[in-house]
Amino acid sequence: RMIEALQAEMESRSVAFRQVAQGGISPDDLDAYNAIAETRLPRLWFIGDEMNTYLGDRVVQERMAELARGGRKWGIHVALAAHTWRDADIPRGLSAMFPSRLCLRVSDDTSGRVTLNDARRGREPLKFRLQRRAILLANGVYQKLQLYYVTPEQQRAWFAGGEPVVPASPLPAAEMALVQRSLE
Repeated sequence: RMIEALQAEMESRSVAFRQVAQGGISPDDLDAYNAIAETRLPRLWFIGDEMNTYLGDRVVQERMAELARGGRKWGIHVALAAHTWRDADIPRGLSAMFPSRLCLRVSDDTSGRVTLNDARRGREPLKFRLQRRAILLANGVYQKLQLYYVTPEQQRAWFAGGEPVVPASPLPAAEMALVQRSLE
């Protein structure tokens, strides 16, 4: 049902883009649409976890591929996560539609290779000793990084609407001030 709702939204946005077309040419993407449309459209995200469970269904595979392929133009973005990312679990054609990839520790080099689309780098996550260590592939560049862990207490506080429990910053005060300034 969620995928159907996103597909309906994608079709609705396609119509909206055609309605604001200038000289018969529709805007290239959501930013171009929002620059000329009276009513701005927000970006929408579909974030799916344990997707290897759902992608065993051929219909779900095809619909996710359609969303991943066409949705970006209309501001609909797809992020998928799975414990195993193998050709048998996640079809190679669908996997190829995700130019940005994040690979945490894996139990075998096959998952790492397929996730990162690189045999040598696919073996690196096997050796990670620190929790939440990962390799990011973005814009064709591989980068090792350390992810931040959100504690169950922080999650409960956020979901309850209270003030989150904020641990000490991993950055020195001067660097944290730069981050805060950038965010502002």
